[in-house]
Amino acid sequence: MEPSPFNRRQWISQSLRITAKELSLVNKNKSSALAERFSKYQKAAEEATAEKKRNSAENLPPHFRRGTLSALKKRWESPSPAAVPRRRERGAQKPLAGGG
Repeated sequence: MEPSPFNRRQWISQSLRITAKELSLVNKNKSSALAERFSKYQKAAEEATAEKKRNSAENLPPHFRRGTLSALKKRWESPSPAAVPRRRERGAQKPLAGGG
């Protein structure tokens, strides 16, 4: 099995999970200063991730963010003048070749 390429984000999230587990096991009866400091770092990392997700959603058009298809519905209900085929006047129609 070929090893996957190094991905810093996956490595950091995995190491944070392991460190949190180690802290909870090792520091049960000891001073909680280290655990408090770690939880602050973990909280900051979670907030940064949430902020990145929010920023990526803000760059989308409004109808994508709402999750609705209102823009598509508006286009369907009122097509632009170029999209509507023009009708010919009755006098301008060519008679059929077969006649009859």
